[in-house]
Amino acid sequence: MQAVVINAADGHSYTWIDIVGPSKEELQSLAKTFGLHQIMVRDCLDPVHLPKYESFDEWSFLIVRSFDSQSEDSASSVRRLTRKVAIFVSPKVMLTIHRTDQTYLKDLRDYWRNKAAAGAAGSVFHPLNHLLQLSVRSFEPAIDKCRAELEKLEAKTFLHTKRPSLEGENAYRLIRKTSVIKRIMRMTADAVHKLDALPNHDYLYFKDVEEDAESQFMWAGDLVENGNRIIQLQLALVGQFTNEASRRTNETMRLLTVLSVFFMPLNLVTGLFGMNFDAMPAVKNPIGFWMACGFMLLSSLMVLLWFHQRGWLRPDD
Repeated sequence: MQAVVINAADGHSYTWIDIVGPSKEELQSLAKTFGLHQIMVRDCLDPVHLPKYESFDEWSFLIVRSFDSQSEDSASSVRRLTRKVAIFVSPKVMLTIHRTDQTYLKDLRDYWRNKAAAGAAGSVFHPLNHLLQLSVRSFEPAIDKCRAELEKLEAKTFLHTKRPSLEGENAYRLIRKTSVIKRIMRMTADAVHKLDALPNHDYLYFKDVEEDAESQFMWAGDLVENGNRIIQLQLALVGQFTNEASRRTNETMRLLTVLSVFFMPLNLVTGLFGMNFDAMPAVKNPIGFWMACGFMLLSSLMVLLWFHQRGWLRPDD
């Protein structure tokens, strides 16, 4: 679908044509009509092409990406998170090409149609600058949402201290998403910076766009670093919790071992005197029972003394 947003035939200084979902044949026809380079046209068909700037004769070619507000929360790739807009611009013509229509593009077309109707269409660089601004600022809600998710991860990490939770999957998606935004903003800033090579225009049109892209790049970079930090802290806390649980288990096993060794002499004595033999020392003796009890008590005290000297009865620090 092609839509002429601004027409030079109506007395304006340029023509802006917006093309949505073109076929390969339609792009080839546009290339012949406007003298576009075939390599640039071929890049329009690549759905995952990253932002860039190129020039050929009087034409400048830009690829920018905007955040897809309809993307799923689990999305973490360039193709699923963003939508591409290819832009061919010369002093007299601007062509914008994209596979799907976005809300901000519809609003942009309506805005400049009204501006043109009021005789205030300006130069071709005015709608170009507006389009670049909107594509960069479309990432602001996504960054704010990622920041809110990071705060939730921090709360789960530090507030639930009894048993820390490992939110590895959520943290990984957050890092992946912000890494994509960071890379796109870096490449967008580089592409916009090269627009100073365009003839007959004031680069101040695009300086704010470059600064916005740099700002989004830094925010996304901070989120990537904080996400990695949260993962490391979660791993450290879970490891500490596991070590503490292992220490308590070892302490319990040590106590049970000490108790079992403590009763071994008693079991030995009772086992010996429990055997069914007619001739057994001290069986007929009137004080044989007390002798056996005294021996068991003495052996238990000796084991207790030995454990105390070895330090096995003291809990670990």
